[in-house]
Amino acid sequence: MGLLRKSTAVGLEMDSGVIRAVQLKQKGKGFALTGVGRVDIPDEVVSGGVVEDVEAAADALRRLWTSGRFSRRDVVLGVSNQGLMMRTVTFPKVPEEKLGQALRLQAGDYFPIAVSELVMDFSVLRETDNGELEVLLVGVRKEHLQRSLDALAESGLTPRVVDAAPLALMRAVPDSEIDGTVMLVDISNGLSTLLVVSEGVPVFARSLPVTLRSYAEDRGIALEDLFAAEDEGDLGILRSWSATVSTEVNSSIDYFMSQNGGDGIDALVMGGRGSRVPGLKDMLEDELETDVHLLQPLEGIALPRTTAVDLESEGPDFSVSTGLALRGLEEV
Repeated sequence: MGLLRKSTAVGLEMDSGVIRAVQLKQKGKGFALTGVGRVDIPDEVVSGGVVEDVEAAADALRRLWTSGRFSRRDVVLGVSNQGLMMRTVTFPKVPEEKLGQALRLQAGDYFPIAVSELVMDFSVLRETDNGELEVLLVGVRKEHLQRSLDALAESGLTPRVVDAAPLALMRAVPDSEIDGTVMLVDISNGLSTLLVVSEGVPVFARSLPVTLRSYAEDRGIALEDLFAAEDEGDLGILRSWSATVSTEVNSSIDYFMSQNGGDGIDALVMGGRGSRVPGLKDMLEDELETDVHLLQPLEGIALPRTTAVDLESEGPDFSVSTGLALRGLEEV
């Protein structure tokens, strides 16, 4: 899927109800934010991370590029949908030039669908003590990815990199918060994801059946009304939903430990719009009995002179798109 050798990169996330983008520019040892924006879209345009209406998505992208004042038209596209699969596998050590072919030949052992229906990539994480390779495999259904690519093409944008949203979230987390075994949770409008990182290496990923959209639908209210819970009725529903989130997270922790052993999770880092729901952080800390950190990926980064986005309150919403932009700035 390749790397961008550029001093400026744009990360693009297409979520249910909204499309977000962040443009970062290398500045010394840090970064400057040279573009940021979001555009609201009807829920049916993007559902569960999959573009359902290519023409409407393309129109929204054109509007976003105008309002966000982005200077680049090549983007790092984030993928987050039920067709995204991530596996960490142990593989016999083979020559580097033959590894990709060898992994594709055995992809059927790791993914539940035919290789012909997948776009697949891999990254060698490390060499084990017995000389084998620990490899991260990432696969996405071609049909799901193609819809996003069609929307980009119709809007005049070019995908230079395609990256898994959970990995983008990891890049947006400060190194100081990745010590030990950390669970990263992105709670978005249409699909929530979870990634376990151990000593800086991604080791477990899954989607979570808890989303802001389903939460709002259950309450019969608009998504934007979720962030103003005040009365006891609101708080009661919030507690019920946070209990659902913690149940799913606890289930994932138990499964991870049963597969990998270890002493559990040292901390949880939350990003995405849903991490801002009032009281959720405190409730999760009580339920999970572990530290929960709210991700603020653009905190401390130099801001553009003008922006229509209130980053002080909406910063967590741009966790994935910031990580995608950072992906584009990586050096080979």
